[in-house]
Amino acid sequence: MLTNNDLQKISAIVKKETVLIVKKETTIIVRKETVPIIKSIRKLERKMDFSVKYLDREFSKRIKRLEDHSGLEPMDTL
Repeated sequence: MLTNNDLQKISAIVKKETVLIVKKETTIIVRKETVPIIKSIRKLERKMDFSVKYLDREFSKRIKRLEDHSGLEPMDTL
């Protein structure tokens, strides 16, 4: 027959194992959920970088034309 002490030890082992299993399962679920989000963020960052570079080129051309037309000295860039 099992004593109260035996049952407590079994209970502790079961709790420990279930915590490990739950932790492992939640890690897997979180990774599956976050991978598409991370990919979308990276894609948006690439698009944003392209847009910023394009606008920077276009506006720098316009600024140069305005400076030349008005006879202003070129502004120092950062």
